Amino acid sequence: MQQHLNFPRKFIEHLLGSADVHRTRVEECLGVSLSVRGEEVILKGEGDSADVAAKVRDDVYNLFRQGVQVRVDDLRSALTLVRAGSAQ
Repeated sequence: MQQHLNFPRKFIEHLLGSADVHRTRVEECLGVSLSVRGEEVILKGEGDSADVAAKVRDDVYNLFRQGVQVRVDDLRSALTLVRAGSAQ
């Protein structure tokens, strides 16, 4: 499955994190590949992986819009919660 989404560049930088630390964490935890072309984010994954990653992305975007800076620990917690919810 593949999803194409458009976001402001500032959010994409926030989503990926310093040195792509967030991108790497999402890819490893959810088994997806995440690539960026300009303001477009492309998620690719097997089964529900892309859907789960999209849910995490939406949650992070909502926090970003509220001015919250997401740390790696926050992202790890979000990934755990979303993954647990998709297993039910």
